[in-house]
Amino acid sequence: MAALRLALASLLAFALTSSAAPLLPLPRQTTCYTGLYMIVGRGSDEDPGEGKPGAVADAVAAQIPDSASVAVDYPASIIDPPYPDSVSDGIDDTISKIHDYVDACGEASNIVLIGYSQGGNVMTDALAGGVDKPDPLDPSYSQYISAVTVFGDPSFTAAQSFDVGTATTDGIFHRDEGGASLALLNTYASIIQSYCNDGDTFCASGDDENVHSEEVADFTNAAVAFIVAQNSASLRRHVKSLVLNSKTYTAFLPVSTPDFTAPAPSIMRQIGGDGPVLDIGTSNITCNVNAIPLSDGSISRTGPVTAGSEVTFWWPGWPHSGPVITWMARCAQDDCGSFTGSEGSVWFKIDQAGYDNGTQLWASYYLDQVKSWNVTIPGCLEAGEYLVRHETIALSDCKTVGRCQFYPSCTQVKVLGGGGYVVPASGLSALPGVYTSQNVMWDTNTQMPADYVIPGPAVFRCP
Repeated sequence: MAALRLALASLLAFALTSSAAPLLPLPRQTTCYTGLYMIVGRGSDEDPGEGKPGAVADAVAAQIPDSASVAVDYPASIIDPPYPDSVSDGIDDTISKIHDYVDACGEASNIVLIGYSQGGNVMTDALAGGVDKPDPLDPSYSQYISAVTVFGDPSFTAAQSFDVGTATTDGIFHRDEGGASLALLNTYASIIQSYCNDGDTFCASGDDENVHSEEVADFTNAAVAFIVAQNSASLRRHVKSLVLNSKTYTAFLPVSTPDFTAPAPSIMRQIGGDGPVLDIGTSNITCNVNAIPLSDGSISRTGPVTAGSEVTFWWPGWPHSGPVITWMARCAQDDCGSFTGSEGSVWFKIDQAGYDNGTQLWASYYLDQVKSWNVTIPGCLEAGEYLVRHETIALSDCKTVGRCQFYPSCTQVKVLGGGGYVVPASGLSALPGVYTSQNVMWDTNTQMPADYVIPGPAVFRCP
């Protein structure tokens, strides 16, 4: 008890001499995000809000579109209520926020935990428990947490694989070596970074409060880079490459930190970002945002593909459940270099797959595990230039109008051979137009996968 009283006295002295962060409003979480949902725990006696670690969340949100952060609602106090009770309140609120978000957003949930000082203690105890603390997060929720960064955590234990900084001594509330709490925390080792420098009064049991005070500023860049890197694979939501007639074409920006203003490198049109297309009533749904036709001078840029042959789309992985659909459209005047595909009924569906009752897998599983999808160009088609529109739909938010997530991309091809068949107007659909708020509506929480109906017409079959 004497050691605990001494530690609490040190924390109180630090809190009284540190500058408080400006008062921030506490946002209420009502939306599912296609980026990250970041839960942020401030340090002891910082004003309500996100405090110092909020700067990390802001920097991450600037790099990962459609991300948001929310502050842990807890006292962050040392004496009233006592530090252990304050941490417990923080744990309860953090776990509640995780439960609420996952329950609302389903498997698309992507959660990051960020905490400084007492807030760091809250985050690690939420995952691993602690002495006289609430039960830790149920392991079934761990799959939705992609990164955890804590700064100056008083429960820091030296020599762990996830420790970052110069500290070689334990924190004032360190976890026991060989104990269940430390063992449980190490099950998250691949997604945690715990930042602590030598001399820090609380995470390293040192005597320099300035080191502790500067911990967030010293490691912000490292933490942001870690969080972004942890999510780079899952956020690369576009085709990596495609193969036509045995030739491989680089798709649009198959890199971890793409520049979405860069020109298209080959025959796949530009896309506007890693995020989804939500506005099904605009031309963005046709081929994606900023998907301008491709030409080299006056000649449209296409890749040759033989009618009846396969096109293979290679993906870097895929984190969501849903169907995979491929469409084609005959380019007007046989010129894809001036054809947008967004006007009139010009599209016919050549491939689709949703939920397989036999394997009990969604089609999107193969984008993640096999990382490829094969589509056959109908053998009967008239030779000439076409757009091939390949997409997947992430269903997690389709229960809300305007939140269903579409990920389309368009490739310009020149069909060789074929049987001269022209798909009649009665067999064509419009994009935008074919998708409506009614036919894309789906609630992953209440509806059975076997009941899912892929929106749009049936797949075209050669006569």
